[in-house]
Formats: sequence, structure tokens, C-alpha cells
Amino acid sequence: MKKVMFIGAHPDDIELSCGGLMKKLKDSGVEIFPVICTWGLYGGIVSERIKEQEESFGLLSIKEYVNFNWRDTEVAVNGENVKSLEEIIAEQNPDLIFTHYPDDTHQDHRAVAEMVKSICYRKNKSLIYFDSNSSIGFVPDYFEEINWFEKEGLLRNFKSQIDRSNILVKAGAKNRLYGIQSGKDFAEGYKIGRLIGGIL
Repeated sequence: MKKVMFIGAHPDDIELSCGGLMKKLKDSGVEIFPVICTWGLYGGIVSERIKEQEESFGLLSIKEYVNFNWRDTEVAVNGENVKSLEEIIAEQNPDLIFTHYPDDTHQDHRAVAEMVKSICYRKNKSLIYFDSNSSIGFVPDYFEEINWFEKEGLLRNFKSQIDRSNILVKAGAKNRLYGIQSGKDFAEGYKIGRLIGGIL
């Protein structure tokens, strides 16, 4: 596995769901390329969210990422947005893509998932879904053991969301549950969308 792309609708979406796996991948030498679709205007002050996101990526030694700066809460499934996603996927050519689980109460998560799924099937890419606090009926079929304390360190960068959404408590509880389900202390849960070859 040489390169993995993580595509999230908002700042912190990727770390909340996949921060532990991202750290493991970086430590093993895998290249990570994050794609964020909005700056989460309705979830806080944009300048703060940019700073938080970049500090988190700094801890992971991620130097390159893309943010499309689409309008928060108004991400649309349309030709222009599909083209933007398709172009960055073609440019980076990842071996594996992670994105939102399609059944979600947040419209931005649903839109991103729908577009990424379409592209992965057309372009023959492996796809794995991560859950969020707004996912519906998400049942993992793949677990990844994580170091919770390392993931917590990433999440602590998102100070605006700790105060606003209590993300540390929610993420810790979920990762402990997935750990129990998989016989580990802490784990992240994933659902395979389309797999060509191995997972990692």
C-alpha cells in the first residue's frame, strides 16, 4: 500500500473517524493525502478551523492536502463537484480511498459519499466507508486497533469542536465500543464498500 486518500466533508471529520488509522499508516511509511470539501463555516470561525486542521496535519507530518472550499451545509451532487473530486483522485492516484458512510443525517456527508462512490466504481478504485456521529445503521465489518492516546492528541487540536460538540467524549466512547467488539482496548470501525486486493 503506497498511498491512501481520506475524503471528508468538514474539518475534523477525517480525524474523528480515522485519526488512529492515519497515525498507524504514517508510522508505517504510507503516504496520506487528505481531501476536505468545506471549511465548516457553520461549525465555527473559519480562520480557527483552518488553524486547527493544519495543526492536526502537522502532527501527522502531512504537508499536502486539498480543501475545495465548498459551501458548508450546501454540498451538492453535481457535475462540477464530481469533476473536482475526479480530478484530484486521478492526480493523486491513491491505492485506497476512505470516505463517509452514505446513510447519514448530514446532507454534506451524504453528498460526498455519493460522489466518491460513483467515481470509485467508474475508475476502479477500492473504497472503504467510515462512520460519523450522524451515521445511520452503520455496522462495521472491519476493525483497526488504534492507540487512543495518540488519536486523542490529534483531536485536541480541534478546540472549537471540543467546546461545541464534545468530540473527545464521543470519539472515545465509540472507539472503546469498537475495541470491545473486536477484542482490543480501542479500535476504529470501517465498512468495506468496494475492495480490490487487500485492505492495507
